[in-house]
Amino acid sequence: MARLDALPLPVLLHLTRFLAPASPTPPSLDLFEGFRVRALSAFEPVPPALFALSLTSRALRRALVPELFRALVLGQQVYRAEALTTEYAHRLGELAQEGGDALAYVRVLSIAGFTREGVENLVECVKLMISLEKIDYYAPFPFPPMLVDALSQLPHFHALEFNRFGLESLPHILPLASKVSHLELDGHLDAPFPHDIVSIAPITIAPARRAHVADDEWNAPTVQEGRTALVQGLAPFLVAAKAHLSYLQLDGHDLCESRTVPATGARRFLPFSHGTMTVQDGGKWFQRVFDAAADLNGREYPLFPKLERLRVCYTELKCLALKRVLRNAADTLTHLELVGVDRDTLPAVPAPLTKLKYFYWLLDDDVNGVALASSITSHSPLRTLVLDGVRATDLGAIFGPACSIGVTLRYLRVDCEMTSPLRLKDVKNIVEKCEGVEELQLGALWGGEATTMVDYLAALSPLKRLRKFTFDHPWEAPRDWPFPDPDGRTIRSERNGDFRVISCMGGKTIAEEMRDRILADMDAVKPVYAKRFASFVARHPLLEQVNWHCTERALWIWTFFRDAESGKIRFRQRAEIDYAKEGEPRGPEMKHSGVFMTVPHGD
Repeated sequence: MARLDALPLPVLLHLTRFLAPASPTPPSLDLFEGFRVRALSAFEPVPPALFALSLTSRALRRALVPELFRALVLGQQVYRAEALTTEYAHRLGELAQEGGDALAYVRVLSIAGFTREGVENLVECVKLMISLEKIDYYAPFPFPPMLVDALSQLPHFHALEFNRFGLESLPHILPLASKVSHLELDGHLDAPFPHDIVSIAPITIAPARRAHVADDEWNAPTVQEGRTALVQGLAPFLVAAKAHLSYLQLDGHDLCESRTVPATGARRFLPFSHGTMTVQDGGKWFQRVFDAAADLNGREYPLFPKLERLRVCYTELKCLALKRVLRNAADTLTHLELVGVDRDTLPAVPAPLTKLKYFYWLLDDDVNGVALASSITSHSPLRTLVLDGVRATDLGAIFGPACSIGVTLRYLRVDCEMTSPLRLKDVKNIVEKCEGVEELQLGALWGGEATTMVDYLAALSPLKRLRKFTFDHPWEAPRDWPFPDPDGRTIRSERNGDFRVISCMGGKTIAEEMRDRILADMDAVKPVYAKRFASFVARHPLLEQVNWHCTERALWIWTFFRDAESGKIRFRQRAEIDYAKEGEPRGPEMKHSGVFMTVPHGD
């Protein structure tokens, strides 16, 4: 038997993958992002098994450092200034003095919150990261200029992802435009902390107004100030980076919201609240950025000859700027993701996207996007296609006679509007055009009756390469109201009655009672669906998993195993239910048992 010391380095590195903290299996949709690696905290202990194994081999100890420090998190993920500690800043200083050998292997750095001293020590650490390629920015303050100076000296650095303070940081990061080929910018508007951090990370949006805001008040920019900052800051960056920019992600959600701040005497933004989207003006930010860029570029829109991945969210898609970008990148674009705020008919892409492999589109109820989607399914060699919010009545055109993605497509997700559910004929049409699909996700099958579930499964028979199927067919026909309440109303089985009336005895909460009833229902019908899925698996030789959203609150996961010798199929099933789990605290003690009734909308 070979000794560990005698094994070659590639084998030792392979061993570490089994002992290092397991990275979660990336979902299929992470294909858009090329930097998905697990990040470790700078002070996270090495797993005991990995440490013990390293003691047996000097070569393995040397191999562990680059393996564990490829991605690193520095900073405290807190939501108030008082939670930031000087102790962390001091430990970061020690890391800068003693951790140079490990820091030299860091490729992806995630930055969270720091005190002022912590930022200064962070910069010293970054100077030692000679392999650094990307920064994920989560800090509660603008990007410090001293950090820009350090990054300018690193030979491999080329990627910036802003999850916070992107707009506020644009003037600071402009000197990096000559290096950055990968930019992700979120238009989130926020107030910085701690207060003394602005001396080394100055605010850049409306500094004169915000300088007079009291320290204990919410000191964020207004929406209009944010829109202006985006145009003024992003336009010169794009012009400076145009020759080498390959990845561009822009999210303007906050810029389309009706929001002001206390300093200007109006209401605060409430996330996900209804009725706040005011896109008549805010949705035009993409066009305005490129108009400003044209002013800096000799009255011509900048060209991006190396652009491969483009994600544009919460802007008007029907604009000249996007049309020009898509036309000029038609021969280079491989990934495209669009989330618009239009209330109009969207045109086809201006030129065939001949290299496009990934297309994600989130549709609004009022948008007609048949021409746009059809122009992509007809000319692009897609491997991943996501249509979120599509009307089932439009699928016939999108997967029509000109559809040419059947040979290349491997992942397909179709989530229909609840008011326009998938019917059996729609599923058959999709299957006919996409026979090479390996992973299929169908949402809004609520138009089908329980008696036709067998027909839905039978319609998938031509998909011989299918490995994973996710769907949301209910156990019975839903009531007439098109939006089933998340109260178990759609999971009545033959055994159980209407879940609108919930009897809670013995001190149970409603959530616990709901969970118990759902599990009881699953046990009651499991033999029926075991036979049904066994027949389904027999027709799909590669099928590994079925994920069944049998209600909005219950996911039933069936995993299948095949015996290599006998060919026998075994299965394992488990439920994920979004109610109180067994063993969790039951909440406040109930003095009396009782019967609770939830009245569904529309009844």
